[in-house]
Order: sequence, then C-alpha cells, then structure tokens
Amino acid sequence: MSMPTTILIYGRDTGLLQTRRLLLEASGYRVLMATELAEVKRVVGAEGIDLLILCHSLSTAETQEALAVVAAHTHKVHTLIMAAYWGSYSAGVPDLVLEAMEGPAHLVSAVERLVEHPARARAHPQNVQPL
Repeated sequence: MSMPTTILIYGRDTGLLQTRRLLLEASGYRVLMATELAEVKRVVGAEGIDLLILCHSLSTAETQEALAVVAAHTHKVHTLIMAAYWGSYSAGVPDLVLEAMEGPAHLVSAVERLVEHPARARAHPQNVQPL
C-alpha cells in the first residue's frame, strides 16, 4: 500500500488553514499545518512532504522565505501559492499559483494536477496561473 501524498499548508490564518486541511484530508491527502517559518523548516526537513501550499495570508517576504526553504531541500517539494494578488518571487518559483478566492473545488483540482501530473499542471493551468 502506498503512502498518501503529504501536504504542508503554511499561513497566518489558523481558521483558513484548518478549513483547507479538512478539505484536502477528505480528498485523501495527509495534511500538516504551520503558522511559523521555523515549523516549515522543521517539517520540510523531517517529514518528507510532497507539496507545500502557501496561503495568501503570508507576506511576500514570508512567501519568498518559504520558497527558499524548499528550493534548498534535496528532495523535490512542489509548491502552490494561494495568491490574493500576483507578486514576483525571487527566492524561488512556485509550481503553480492559484487565485485564493477561486473556491475549494479549484484547490482540490489544482493539488490533484500538481501531485499526479506536475508537468501537465504547468502546461494546462485551467484557472491556475504559472508565474
């Protein structure tokens, strides 16, 4: 039996993170949450996550720091940014950027495409925009 895909959600709004966690767990994913960059560093190093979702509640600097953490990691960790607005991320480029207000179905669909077919997720965004 294969291990479920492990997702780490990082953001400042605990209620929003909980909602996204429940949604993704109902879709069969193992989901962890972090509200501090130190937690992201610990989990990325210790847990072997497959996907890091960065919430729109983070500042651009916090997002860049988290992207740098995964970029420095030896294991490929996919990244998805839930964005309230488009920004530039010099510390790393996320695999996908999803408009935060698109709704739960779009989040699950984006995660499925990214986890199951990362190359196709970038090539066929369908409501998900690459940077």
